[in-house]
Amino acid sequence: LVGAPSNDAFADNLIAALAHAASILADLAHSASQLCEGEGAMLATDVLLGDTLKVRSARIDDAEAVWQWRNDVEASAFYLNPYPTSFADHLAWFKAALASRTRKLIIVELDGASAAHVRFDIRAEGKGLADISLVLNPAYRGRRLSSKILVAAINSSLAREIEVIYAQVHVNNVASVRAFEHA
Repeated sequence: LVGAPSNDAFADNLIAALAHAASILADLAHSASQLCEGEGAMLATDVLLGDTLKVRSARIDDAEAVWQWRNDVEASAFYLNPYPTSFADHLAWFKAALASRTRKLIIVELDGASAAHVRFDIRAEGKGLADISLVLNPAYRGRRLSSKILVAAINSSLAREIEVIYAQVHVNNVASVRAFEHA
């Protein structure tokens, strides 16, 4: 205790008490950081969205939505091939991809609406290796869902035999880089 302000040692006691409190606060902050990652809002979102994210195999009736998302100007700027694709070309690719043994097309839904398309391309050089690609429905941008969508797709039974996943992300696509790092 520092004592009463009228005490001759009050100033010295107060300085010592404040110094001690500062060291206690630093210790408490360090201890708290060991218990929590500082992602409280994200963790709460995970809990709230946990039951509403659903993963399913893509179907032919998803082709048009995926084509529209793929051709979205904001997203296509970061693709290896940034040029728009005709629906006829996309539909031919989509049908072949659905029939392929080395490609898995996944749709992730949020509250029953299609939120994203995740693609796994199985690599020929080894069992369990795949490249991953994500195309987000533009209506879901800015909601910090991409990493949750990636985790849901990766953890789904549809991707169970995949052990190592490779992602190629455009260096200027900051949101995608963060999503993959967080996932």
